[in-house]
Amino acid sequence: MAGATPNDTFLALVAIPDMGPLIVDRFGLEPGPLSPLLGFVHDYESGSRPLSSEGAEVEAAGLTGRALSVLAHPELFFITLSGGAGEPVVQEVTCHAPTIEDDAFVSIAPAPDGTLIVQWHRNAWEFLARWLNTLASNASETTPNLIPPPTTAEMLLYTLHIIDAYNRLMMQWQLDHEPAGVRPVLTPEALVESMRTSIESADTRWVLPAFLAMMPGITPEVLGQHPQAFEQLEALDFLRMAQDESGQEVLMFGDAAIIMGEEFMRLWAGAAGFRIALGSGETLVPLGDGFLAATGLANHLVRMTGEEAGETMLNHQALTRDELETQMAMMMADALEKTAQVAGRTRQVRARETVSPAPPNVQPPLPQERPRRCPVCGKPLAPGARFCGHCGAPVPNPEKASETRAPER
Repeated sequence: MAGATPNDTFLALVAIPDMGPLIVDRFGLEPGPLSPLLGFVHDYESGSRPLSSEGAEVEAAGLTGRALSVLAHPELFFITLSGGAGEPVVQEVTCHAPTIEDDAFVSIAPAPDGTLIVQWHRNAWEFLARWLNTLASNASETTPNLIPPPTTAEMLLYTLHIIDAYNRLMMQWQLDHEPAGVRPVLTPEALVESMRTSIESADTRWVLPAFLAMMPGITPEVLGQHPQAFEQLEALDFLRMAQDESGQEVLMFGDAAIIMGEEFMRLWAGAAGFRIALGSGETLVPLGDGFLAATGLANHLVRMTGEEAGETMLNHQALTRDELETQMAMMMADALEKTAQVAGRTRQVRARETVSPAPPNVQPPLPQERPRRCPVCGKPLAPGARFCGHCGAPVPNPEKASETRAPER
């Protein structure tokens, strides 16, 4: 089913078996190598599957073909992995193709019922507003940043695990009816072993596995055997070194671990990793990678900032909703500027191809044999196609065009 209103908002629920008939048979699209539609057509033979009645309703919606044409040949990607806090991880791919639709952004994601959600946004800011309303909290005042930037990826993974470890031990502490007001302790070996178990579990109900599942470009391999790790965590007051009654070295949770542990235990709403990237041939060129964990107190934004001395560096900020909107808008504006530069070069190439003269000594085809060509890129069109299979641009209906075309002499 699909819906559209006069201001061009559009959302369609499409059954997966209808994707091949819609993309290939009804709109004549040939998805490019980076298109999120490619998986639906790579083994689909034209005409091999009928379109369902629900699919016919989707086809009839005015923006369906335009939305699929953007998804078929995207130039800018905003890829989101969302979930955590007990929710499964779901991928949404949002595409922008300014050489096809100047401002539109189109998203595609699986729905809980097994269909696909295809959503049209008139511009980047409409998409970003929906993204923030879905994934961010409305925090108007925020907590201090207890993970000050810059930090190495290794240190951030340790910090996130300490938040999880505090929550696990506090839950067990309460189940065991231990006295309130006493801080649980653990040994350094237990901390390292529980971290390994947490990573292997991939259980996104906990912050560390959620971060690893959704943050682009980060893997557990960044963990080293650095003896100074506990010292750095102690300096940030996430851990405090102590000894038990027998003189064994133990770790206590510092104030930073308790503050963030309580925040995530009580108020964590979910998380999302995202990548903004340009499509170049068969390769994605990342422009920005990040991770957002929203709680009732802050929007915790982690961004990749590069490498120093061979280590991946990250920037963590605890942001209000207004501050987060500013950060995301700056990233989007930068991505749009870079996309516009690429799109401008693409338009120039297509314009040269369209106006290039025919080779000498080649006779033009007879009028009745003249193939229809795309008005944007000049490539031949498939019979009856409503969208160009090369660039995805909409083309005039051949029957309506023939009604208004002047007779050839």
